[in-house]
Amino acid sequence: MKPWVIGLIVVAIAGALVFVYFKNQPPDMTSLPDGTTIYDTRTADEYATSHVTSAELWPLSDLQAGKFPTVNKDAWVAVYSQSSNRSKESADLLKKAGYKHVIDMHSIEDTANYGLSIVR
Repeated sequence: MKPWVIGLIVVAIAGALVFVYFKNQPPDMTSLPDGTTIYDTRTADEYATSHVTSAELWPLSDLQAGKFPTVNKDAWVAVYSQSSNRSKESADLLKKAGYKHVIDMHSIEDTANYGLSIVR
């Protein structure tokens, strides 16, 4: 095989790998897509103390028990928790359940990065 053909194959493979890498990266967002449903994955007591204005309570314990939101699995959903541990696990569970557009906003304080306000 000629050296230029081998070089072309190597460049094509490298290009494909770069494309796949960037395609699978989470979007760098400063706001949520329109229509995103926001879930607070903390406990009911934590939610009662403070929560994002438009968030619905959906505790991690419900997700762990197999109770998933009825929102369309093609719709955008975003999750947060107190310190981001539960939000990561919640996002992983939602993705495994077939939800296609899941955003892990990490902690309740990090939701400000998306322009959201907190009810205290």
